[in-house]
Amino acid sequence: MIDITPTKMDAVPGNFWLSTSPEKRIPGFLTLNSGWPKIELMGELLPVFEVADESPTHTSYKAAPHSQPDAIIHGIISAPRGKVTLSGAHIKKSNTALFGDAVVQQTLSSDEAFIGAHLESPRQKFSKLQFSTERLGYWAEIDGVSAKMKPDFSSFEIHYEKKERPEIDLTVIPGTLRLHQKVSFTRPTHAGAGVKTSTWLRFDSREKATVNDYREMIAGPVSNLLTFLFGKYCHVGKIEVADPGIESANWIEVVRYSNDFDDSDTKQSPFLDLEGIGLENLGKFIDNSTKLQIFSNIIAGADSRDSSLEGKFVQLAFAAEGLHRTLNSSAKFFTREEAEPVLKAIKGCEAENHVKERIAGAAKQYLGELSFPQRLLSLAQIAELSAPGISGKTKLWKEGITQLRNGLAHGSSLEITNEKVNSYYILTESLHWILKLCILSESGLPSEKIKQGLENHESYTKFKTSARNYLPRVYEA
Repeated sequence: MIDITPTKMDAVPGNFWLSTSPEKRIPGFLTLNSGWPKIELMGELLPVFEVADESPTHTSYKAAPHSQPDAIIHGIISAPRGKVTLSGAHIKKSNTALFGDAVVQQTLSSDEAFIGAHLESPRQKFSKLQFSTERLGYWAEIDGVSAKMKPDFSSFEIHYEKKERPEIDLTVIPGTLRLHQKVSFTRPTHAGAGVKTSTWLRFDSREKATVNDYREMIAGPVSNLLTFLFGKYCHVGKIEVADPGIESANWIEVVRYSNDFDDSDTKQSPFLDLEGIGLENLGKFIDNSTKLQIFSNIIAGADSRDSSLEGKFVQLAFAAEGLHRTLNSSAKFFTREEAEPVLKAIKGCEAENHVKERIAGAAKQYLGELSFPQRLLSLAQIAELSAPGISGKTKLWKEGITQLRNGLAHGSSLEITNEKVNSYYILTESLHWILKLCILSESGLPSEKIKQGLENHESYTKFKTSARNYLPRVYEA
């Protein structure tokens, strides 16, 4: 895991300056660990006070802004890729004095760190990207290292061979994507030797793009896909970019907020691995993710958050309605034209004006929209193609989801007994599964492949067993 996780630095010494004032260099320490990039300075880069009013007889001061989102800080640190750029500067702590001599110290946090180059803007565009995610290597299982040994272990050989990997075209950002394997080798000593590999995805763009674009349009969808397949959140790991027009140490690493990677469940299998999905379908998923990205993020995020059961359900219910609206933007219970005779009848009926206006307004604005239960039914029908029985008795499932959603949304009292809580849990997990399967299907993954992958998948099998045990009214055999 070490090679694919964002670089961590603990108080690495260096000199730092604002890109607009390279003559004013301040010593300090860079930390890339838990949280946002941080520099601790023996001096002041951002002013804490600024002049409010000045006259021949006096000068008054006021607090200066503590955040400068557009500030660019350059630095040279004592690390292999010595150049660093920090985008955005926010004062976290400052020891300063308006009068007298004092040791000035300042701690700044940053939105983003670029290790290996001095850039003038975080919106710099690059032509190359490489990145990894949690569990990418386990999902792809690409070969490279082999071993030969005698049955009695009297001798053995370890062999590594670099192989050309197939590539696919992407359209979301025009370019080619392929798997890439990095290798490291420890030289033989009295303690032994070894070969380690890590799996990455490498993208060569035909149209340069910013780090944000690459993260949102390529790395993010891959993270979401693996999260859906493993049922465990798969953070984007190390991201590196490059461009021939930038003076840099070849690849430039981009570090934002640092998360602690979880590799405790590496033995859990996805319900589809790379061989099961195919590289072409990975490309389809990435290309088709743009319009569904916000819902993919919510649905994948439900695997990462340590939230309450009701919190998770409310987020998934929100995603369900939004996802169906996006997939079926023209779906209506009735059109405005079909409602026109009714609106005329309301206008001519004998009733108070405020009553007629309220009813007519509702008919124009939302009564023609599909109801939440109708949207659930449509989503369940999509998921059933990949996972027959996922919604059990669909009519009862739909009613259970709707009642739980209305109870939480409108503050209605819900029964809190062990039996009921178990049923709420099953309803939440079923909705989560259905939304994941809808995203996968609508992003181009064939239903038959998904069905085959789920047949013997441990997590899905456990869900079906729990559903029959805890919600038999809906999932009875």
